[in-house]
Amino acid sequence: MKTIFHYLLIALLATQFFSCKKDGETIDKPGEEETTGAVFPVGEADLTAKTSKNIGAQGGTLSSTDGTIIVEIPNGALEANQEVSIVPITNTNPLGIKKGYRLEPHGVEFKKPVKVTFSYTDEDIESTLPEFLGIAYQDKKGVWRAIGGTQLDKTNKKISVNTTHFSDWSFFELLYMIPVHTTVEPGGSVDMKVVCDPDLLAPLVPGKEYGINEAEPIPASRVKKWTLSGAGTLQADGSKAKYKAPGTTPDPNTVAISAEIDMNQLGKFLVVGHVTIAGSFIEFQLGNSPMIKIPASPVVKFGGDYLLANPDNEGGGYFLLRWPGGKGSHGYTMENTGGHFHWLDGVDYVNYYLEQDKVTVSGGSINITSMGEENGWVEGTFTVSPTGSGKPFPRPSVTATGRFRARKGFQ
Repeated sequence: MKTIFHYLLIALLATQFFSCKKDGETIDKPGEEETTGAVFPVGEADLTAKTSKNIGAQGGTLSSTDGTIIVEIPNGALEANQEVSIVPITNTNPLGIKKGYRLEPHGVEFKKPVKVTFSYTDEDIESTLPEFLGIAYQDKKGVWRAIGGTQLDKTNKKISVNTTHFSDWSFFELLYMIPVHTTVEPGGSVDMKVVCDPDLLAPLVPGKEYGINEAEPIPASRVKKWTLSGAGTLQADGSKAKYKAPGTTPDPNTVAISAEIDMNQLGKFLVVGHVTIAGSFIEFQLGNSPMIKIPASPVVKFGGDYLLANPDNEGGGYFLLRWPGGKGSHGYTMENTGGHFHWLDGVDYVNYYLEQDKVTVSGGSINITSMGEENGWVEGTFTVSPTGSGKPFPRPSVTATGRFRARKGFQ
């Protein structure tokens, strides 16, 4: 699995990647697997999101609670009433997108093919094209098997396949660049590469199944050219390339890195990733005043709270932001723990104020989007509405809004 951030995959010249199938034609033909595939563990079920329905000989439909997968059982597929279920599971498909889904019962036999449809969003395919989506099920050995002959509906953003059995299912992408979208400090570098399952690069033949393996760098012969658009340098080496950022933050500070991929008879494709050059910073505005930008020290943990400050009052004042817990939205308090905002540059701005002889906690929140789990950067935004300012007792003042990015300084 991979984490999904923003990047583009643009087709320069391509034919349809998947052959179409007629409705009702089954893809299940055991013994015709073209590749063995790797064994992966079975996903863990989320029974709290299980959905079930009793369906009889007349047929019926069932969808997951999140609407991602729909199962359509035609008239005559079942001879008697049968309870069928969809259970979300952790997705162990190495190329998989989002969750997997367990269709139950596994042992049921259908007299007619059942249609399994996945819905996708623009976010789901930030890393690919709709034509590069596939559907797979996990067999009894633990191998995920891609299905040839999927049916793609780009207008309604759906991809479907016909089957005669229930298993664990997921949809996946065949080809992508990693990282999707990353950030480096000025002078830093990042390794880019185009990855795929090489066994899935040729068109998937209707009626056949293909064992899925871990993604690996695409064969170097497939990569015809790497291109950098923006500041910095790029050193290409087949399916990989190393980007080196300039020593100072450029303007604009996001660059595009593309690789031209030759898929032989399928056409040529341009895979594009993006890198943002940025260091640690705290940036905020008080009302309509000019934007204040100051350096940020690493975020540290103190008790149950996390603290963000600027080093040695650099930037013209003293800054402190405190919040409890990790990612998510955190409100402000008057306690010695919990949400807190303070900026002092000759005038105090805090997250409370005195109104009609009553101390009132400011509205707004601290919104943490990353705690450095993946890249070591803690990131977020904050709003204090209104701040309190002045001495000896703060009075209602301007609204403060800002954002930050700082190194993770805790275990």
